[in-house]
Amino acid sequence: SDTKKKEQQSTIYDLQSVLVHSGDYGSGHYYTYVRPNILGNAWYCFDDNRVMKVSFDDVTRDSYGQQQQQCNNNNNNGLFKRLLF
Repeated sequence: SDTKKKEQQSTIYDLQSVLVHSGDYGSGHYYTYVRPNILGNAWYCFDDNRVMKVSFDDVTRDSYGQQQQQCNNNNNNGLFKRLLF
């Protein structure tokens, strides 16, 4: 119906996390980017036991089929931070 089409066109979603696979078919490594507070702009990369604050530019650069750049290799002052929830 027209109402459903209008609702679908006006629906807006807020991106909160992105799961990334690095490697080839059948093998590789997974890591994720997360925005813990949907109202904030702080993004973090969770890679095994490492957590690092990253920018949204890092998220988009690494998760839309561009050159893969695992979050633990980003140059962000080389600091890894643990988040306690």
